[in-house]
Amino acid sequence: MIIDKHGRPMNYLRVAVTDRCNLRCTYCMPHENMQFLPKNEILSYEELLRIITVFTELGVNKVRFTGGEPFFRKDFIDLLEYTSQLEGIDSVNITTNGVLTQPYIDKLKKIKDLKLNISLDTLVAEKFIKITRRNAFETVMKTINDAMENGIQTKINMVVMDGVNTNEIIDFVEYFRKTPVNLRFIEQMPFNEHENFKSVWTVDKISNLLSENYNVVQQPIQPQSTTIDYKIDSSDFVIGIIAGFSRSFCGTCNRIRLTSTGRIKTCLYADPGLDVRALIRSGSNDAEIKERLIEAIQQRHKNGFEAEEQRSKQVFESMSKIGG
Repeated sequence: MIIDKHGRPMNYLRVAVTDRCNLRCTYCMPHENMQFLPKNEILSYEELLRIITVFTELGVNKVRFTGGEPFFRKDFIDLLEYTSQLEGIDSVNITTNGVLTQPYIDKLKKIKDLKLNISLDTLVAEKFIKITRRNAFETVMKTINDAMENGIQTKINMVVMDGVNTNEIIDFVEYFRKTPVNLRFIEQMPFNEHENFKSVWTVDKISNLLSENYNVVQQPIQPQSTTIDYKIDSSDFVIGIIAGFSRSFCGTCNRIRLTSTGRIKTCLYADPGLDVRALIRSGSNDAEIKERLIEAIQQRHKNGFEAEEQRSKQVFESMSKIGG
């Protein structure tokens, strides 16, 4: 397994399979002039498989697929099934908006230890349209219900946006607390290029609101976890808060990101790094690619604040380009 220069083991790979998405969420994409990449710039199915396999040989045992929207890519389910069967892989995970997911529920439930994260930022259909700029609320809710009914391990991700959905935080808890899902509130992050950003709802503010309404017990922080977990009112229902903006989990971060164009990002806040696509297309063999990956990961920043300070520019890519 690769250990970075700060002593952190790198065993978790997040793979963006496309930059395209069927929603246009306000916190993820600019309102206008979103330029998607031509097909030849996106990693092919074969290139993705090769890179994932190389990473497993370097000690990666957990893979999360993201986008854009991963189900927007027609060959995604094949990639998912193949990856789940690779030697050394303990679990595969998907982050999806849930719009195109439901037809694949039967295949997903057959994949061992698969975990599904579904983005949902409101329980109000009209507000869903304002946030996502698309009318797909009922479709997403059906996906969530079908996933639960089929026993798929599911997490609901809500990006907390000041003045947009903060009045629904308690509504989300009440709606999901008697279901088998885990609920996660995510600090909004500055990943929507060309738009100004200021985070207001941090971990402390969200947890304080929960404490005002419930008997809240913080759970022991798990190694390499991005969430601070809580249980409420002596129940087993788990609420997690992800400190993506506060960046309080950097000290144990074990994540490597592969963008849809084949660039390595060792931190969300860092500039894109090693171009693995260029290595593959120039004829590098697996041993050469491994050597370059190890070198890139050894240059990893101590935390997201250091990475942000050393960026070449302060305009952040949209999350769809990075991989959510």
